Amino acid sequence: MAGDLADFMETHRIGKADLLGHSMGGKVAMRLVLQEPQLCMRLIVLDIAPVPYPNRFDNLLEAMLALPVERCRTRTEADQQLAHNVPNTELRQFLLQNLQVSGSGYRWCLNLPVLREHMDEIHDFPEPAEGVCFSRPALFLRGMDSDYVLPEHRSEIIQLFPQAEILGVPDAGHWLHSEQPEAVLNRVLHFLNAAGERR
Repeated sequence: MAGDLADFMETHRIGKADLLGHSMGGKVAMRLVLQEPQLCMRLIVLDIAPVPYPNRFDNLLEAMLALPVERCRTRTEADQQLAHNVPNTELRQFLLQNLQVSGSGYRWCLNLPVLREHMDEIHDFPEPAEGVCFSRPALFLRGMDSDYVLPEHRSEIIQLFPQAEILGVPDAGHWLHSEQPEAVLNRVLHFLNAAGERR
């Protein structure tokens, strides 16, 4: 995926960019800047660290695979059925964004069987070569109610991103940009403005 992003930037003649990614998108952005730092001016990572994680999503994938979306006539019907296995409304609404109209029902636009098969690889973070780091400004925002970025991850973050700021967003979990959009936006804009002044 980091290679795909590099190809996209080359195809669209984006010489250098500020990159922002959440969760897996954050892993992709981190991987890209460690492989090709010349493509990035500033990095922003939302609620993920450059470490391997245990598999947390098997139950969600199974719930999505079990939902007979092709027989659902409305999103409300899909939501009601998914609620049996995914009681969190915000998380359910996030998952249901991946539904597409298909014929008289719906279909998932995600390849759920492939995701389930490769979930261990998705949760991993390949260790970069010794001495590799991204030495430009980086912001790591974590939801303070989330357990994705823990105090013990600080050393790995600073080792790979020595200019990193690590900040918390109160009253937010892993989906911090959805739960506290204004706070996240304010911190991102402050970082970009301050980092721009330092350049």
